[in-house]
Amino acid sequence: MKSSTRLFLKQLFKEYYFLRSERILGLVNRVHQREIAYTDLESGKMVRHISISNDQEFLKMLSEITPLHLYHSAAYYLFPEKEMDKKTLIGCDLIFDIDADKLVNKGVRVVKFYLCSKCGEKYDVEKSNCEKCGNPIKEVTWVDNESLEVVKKETKRLLSILIDDFGFPEENIDIYFSGGRGYHIHVFGDLVERLDTNMRLEIVDYVKLLSYDARYDINPNRRTFKVLKRVLEKPDINFFEKKELEEILRLRRGEADITQVVRRMNPKLRQKIEEYIKKEEGVEIDPVVTTDMHRLIRFPESIHGGSGLIKKRVYDIDEFDPFREAIFPSDRKVKVFVQYSPKIVINNEEYGPFFNEVVQVPLYLATHLICKGLAEIERGT
Repeated sequence: MKSSTRLFLKQLFKEYYFLRSERILGLVNRVHQREIAYTDLESGKMVRHISISNDQEFLKMLSEITPLHLYHSAAYYLFPEKEMDKKTLIGCDLIFDIDADKLVNKGVRVVKFYLCSKCGEKYDVEKSNCEKCGNPIKEVTWVDNESLEVVKKETKRLLSILIDDFGFPEENIDIYFSGGRGYHIHVFGDLVERLDTNMRLEIVDYVKLLSYDARYDINPNRRTFKVLKRVLEKPDINFFEKKELEEILRLRRGEADITQVVRRMNPKLRQKIEEYIKKEEGVEIDPVVTTDMHRLIRFPESIHGGSGLIKKRVYDIDEFDPFREAIFPSDRKVKVFVQYSPKIVINNEEYGPFFNEVVQVPLYLATHLICKGLAEIERGT
């Protein structure tokens, strides 16, 4: 990134946080018991183990720094400012992270392309150096709007499990677009704060179906049992081989008990059915985010420095559109030089594709392209 572009971003981010610092502070409960951390925009260094004793300290901190990323701990501590082994853990929210790059087997299209950091030459396959000028190559990951709908669907399935299976109250669950390629679910309150690591591992196991065994799937109200019943009563002729279909039909003949059918089944066939159910009903959460009680998570309403989008609270997930509701809050026009950008639909308008050209675009698109490493600000903007 050129120094002029970095300065442009610094001014932009500084103004954003100046205007919204009080709102950001108000969205995190018990912030005085949390560790605060940030990545400095200019140096790229992570600064950790910060604590604030009152609201004014937080507002003062945000007025003095310019974060590329701004984080708080999922945990509550007695001494948030101390090193990890001296913080004294009080409790921890239950956090889930669903990201597009983990959902390729469910229909997400994660496109990777490679750009020369100097001349902008684009490659579709990974290279260490540019064949044209010899400079280093940077990798860019691109997720389209349709793929984000797949991530949203996965998030809704997780919400259903948290509310229907675990019984967490809806008022204790906050949904956020992460600002990147997915969603964060924050569960808070007495029900979850005291869960230890082993308990959180069990929750991950249940959500992802890591230990699923169809032989012990006997509860007719469980989501997996319903799929298992459907698979055995109406087996998919495109999924099963002929001999497998014949075995299912033979076992089902005269046997109404689904559990008994599964237990008498060839182990290889049973495993195939289990893998199918895991794919259908297992939710692809990041297990580390959920189980690591010392995990840092992005502040609500903060800017994601890798995308220029905002971590945004979601109130109606069915209607939520990240590229409309989580964009940088300004549509003034600026000129940028774009090395390369695929077609993008943002704020209900279509732009691109662009390749090695100067374009005048709304600030929310310029910020997105700059943070993705695809564009530089033009002088005089």
